[in-house]
Amino acid sequence: MQARSVINYTEEQLDALWSDCSSQIVGGTMPHTEHDHCKSEVFNSMNQQPIKLAVADDDNKDISYLTGYKTDDYHFYVVSGLHGNDTSGSKGWLYTTQYWSTIRQWLVDNNMTAYAGEMLKDESAYNHLIKISDLGLYPNATFSVSNITERPAVGFTTADICFLHTE
Repeated sequence: MQARSVINYTEEQLDALWSDCSSQIVGGTMPHTEHDHCKSEVFNSMNQQPIKLAVADDDNKDISYLTGYKTDDYHFYVVSGLHGNDTSGSKGWLYTTQYWSTIRQWLVDNNMTAYAGEMLKDESAYNHLIKISDLGLYPNATFSVSNITERPAVGFTTADICFLHTE
């Protein structure tokens, strides 16, 4: 796998991964239940972020797009992401040390000390990162969950997650 910086994602690039993961995003990792509205929000958010990252599998097919910004304490704060199928049609790569080592190395190479972000608690992205932590797949990092906040007006709870690099 390899990671690279991206200046802007094209509609074609985003559509390719959106089709593989929209069922987990619409009404899941994003509280919106209207498909086109949710897609528009994600696409606009992704190209507005100052940091854009793409990860390609060993066949050079893009499988992951992550966007966000660098915090004052040098964390990569993820705002949006899309995760598609690899060339075999699987997302099993999400549960590999190879993927998380690739992300971590890209962050280190770009002077960042952690992978962090706000998630909808108990939804797919949050649960995925809890599992990554439980399985020990993100190398040389300490995992934490903080700032759990109920948002009754909109009907969900948020939590900040962080994989802080230890070396």
